[in-house]
Amino acid sequence: MTCILALLISSSCFAAFEETATDARLVGMGGAGAALGDYLSAGMENPALPCFAPVQTAGSGSAIPFGMTDLTAASAQAGYQKDKLGLAAGFVTMGSALYRENTIKTAVSFRPFKQAGFGLGISGYNLSIQRYGSANALGLDLGIIGSPLEDLTMAAVARNFNRPRIGSTAEEIAQWLDWGVSYTLLNQLIFAFQLQSQHGYNSQIRFGQEYRHNRHLALRAGFSSQPSSFSFGLGLFLKKLRLDYAVKTHSSLGLGHCLTISYILKQTAWPEETVPVVSDPVQKPPIQSLDINTATAMELEMLPGIGAKTAEQIAAHRDSAGAFAFLDDLGSIQGISRRTLENIAPFVNLKFKPEQPAARINLNTADQKELEALPEVGPGTAADIIEYRSVHGLFKQAEDIMNVKGIGRKTFEKIRDLITAE
Repeated sequence: MTCILALLISSSCFAAFEETATDARLVGMGGAGAALGDYLSAGMENPALPCFAPVQTAGSGSAIPFGMTDLTAASAQAGYQKDKLGLAAGFVTMGSALYRENTIKTAVSFRPFKQAGFGLGISGYNLSIQRYGSANALGLDLGIIGSPLEDLTMAAVARNFNRPRIGSTAEEIAQWLDWGVSYTLLNQLIFAFQLQSQHGYNSQIRFGQEYRHNRHLALRAGFSSQPSSFSFGLGLFLKKLRLDYAVKTHSSLGLGHCLTISYILKQTAWPEETVPVVSDPVQKPPIQSLDINTATAMELEMLPGIGAKTAEQIAAHRDSAGAFAFLDDLGSIQGISRRTLENIAPFVNLKFKPEQPAARINLNTADQKELEALPEVGPGTAADIIEYRSVHGLFKQAEDIMNVKGIGRKTFEKIRDLITAE
């Protein structure tokens, strides 16, 4: 391994501070992360993300590239978002006592429009080589990200556009330009594509996909060219903790591993609001109306969004507390949201309480629980509505709710008849 590092150091074609992948989610998706705008990653792939991503995290990642322990990399980052402003800071280190690269990253981003943001990143580089000393440099990054359509995100990132150099030999630090696009299908399947053009190298194509099986598990796969490699990964979610793991293959070097653990500081959407989509024709609910008060747990599982555990909870609650009078009564069971009730309403014999359709929630006085009762509004979005109200004052009209992050035209059309601003 020492010989390999020595060759890298002495090679004139080796650019210092190449891309260091310590985010297991991105590794599992082939590195196609420039346009993944749903959460701020451990690698801070795009300096525009802090103001745009609905999920802000503090996390740490580690990677061992192809069994080369002397090239082990580790990172840590945290993000903060307030209104239209986003901030993030992180640290990445790679190497051993013989050769080590350290990078301190900061990013400041601004979202002038609801569906678009841009950011500036500053990277402080420190290169330390045994018996050769150390050197420092400063790099500047630019990033932009936007969603022209609700499920489509596009992004571009320019790394080290100021062309920094380091050391007495003025070695050029790696520079590259990323173009990315991602598309979310049915709130469960994400496709990501990225084209990376690095100064002095052939362009690289990256492709990845992520399948969100449920709110606790995600499965990933990806591909990247130059050189050709495949990657696979999974993500596990438990409340505010997320654990991601990925493995990357190489035809000559073998396998590389990456592990990331994150704590969610703030979120307005996924994964809590993700509802499983029943796509198997065999699993679709029966056409006839299902009697909630007599159905077995197996029959309840046939309803959209109702799994085995939830079905057992429904049956247990019914047996202990008595029959359900209205569909709303199922909302007291953990795991059943307002959206789930609306999805199963056509297939059961119960109806919503008569006063429910006529009741309007006052955006200027509603508390957290009242706001969470609205379709498409989870705990994070409800908190954002209250925060927006305290910062900007009372809502003048119901349409003003679209100024809150996470609520677009599509969501507003679903709740417009249920809300008022008085």
